[in-house]
Amino acid sequence: MKKNITYACFALLLGFLLSYQTVDAESWNDEKNVVGPNKVWTVTFNVPMNEEMAKSIEYVTVENSQGKTVPVKKQVEGDKVIVTPFSEYDYGESYQLVIRKGLESEKGKSTQETVTLSFSIQEENSPKELSGYEPSAYEREVLQLVNKERTKRGIQPLDMNSKLSGLAHKKGLDMAENNYFSHTSPTYGSPFEMMKEFGFTYVTAGENIAAGQHDPEAVVSSWMNSDGHRANILNENFTELGVGYVQQDGRYASYWVQLFMKPKSN
Repeated sequence: MKKNITYACFALLLGFLLSYQTVDAESWNDEKNVVGPNKVWTVTFNVPMNEEMAKSIEYVTVENSQGKTVPVKKQVEGDKVIVTPFSEYDYGESYQLVIRKGLESEKGKSTQETVTLSFSIQEENSPKELSGYEPSAYEREVLQLVNKERTKRGIQPLDMNSKLSGLAHKKGLDMAENNYFSHTSPTYGSPFEMMKEFGFTYVTAGENIAAGQHDPEAVVSSWMNSDGHRANILNENFTELGVGYVQQDGRYASYWVQLFMKPKSN
């Protein structure tokens, strides 16, 4: 009996997993499947795939809500097909990643049905979203501990930037909700891309992240015992700090984010 190809489609850097034990006609339509405009999808099969076929628009495509094919780059790495947009997906638009029947493995086994993954792109962010954010007591305590480390070394203390704290909190929430721990967000990209997206302009900027520490003293101690994180805390070029703290059920329970910057003068 001919063995079907099975595969799983998952969001890169997300703990979000779609698993198909057999290749039947399936469609994933989850309103929570909202991603950033540079979303990279990885499709993992159970066998190495035919590279020429996987790169063909006949078998692997991304389509917008009008059914029009969107240009994407497809990279084949054995049993994985990585799909990356050439340019950003449109904010607020809906798309489908389509794997069509007939796609073959290196040994000629083929998928038996077409499978689609539906996703939509977040609405474009506005700096106004962060207006009025009030840093929590823990977030303010992190600033106090950071400034204590700076002042005892003769370095100017940092000012709390409430909007930047709102952004740091949003990054922490993104890590908690999407089950990842990385400077690069699957939703917003790098810290610098995220800052730009929310309207921040700066001369220089940096980010520290941590997870699992139970209070401000513990997290600042962890950062100060790490060369790279300590360098950000004691960087004389930074003038402002945003702090985000998120406590939520998940892999680490607590997430901490520091965003440093020296704003660009208008």
